[in-house]
Amino acid sequence: MNIIDLVHLFRQNNSLEDFCQKNNLDNDSEVIEIYMQKPFGLNKVMSYLFLK
Repeated sequence: MNIIDLVHLFRQNNSLEDFCQKNNLDNDSEVIEIYMQKPFGLNKVMSYLFLK
């Protein structure tokens, strides 16, 4: 998923729960960090880290 996909996901009225489910993230996490490697770009793939 890239940043454009993420924006579209939430603009289509998807919830945080939908996002977590689609990306195998724990919905009950306190923090979900989103990472992208340099050089940054709209089409770069993002990674996720969740913290309990």
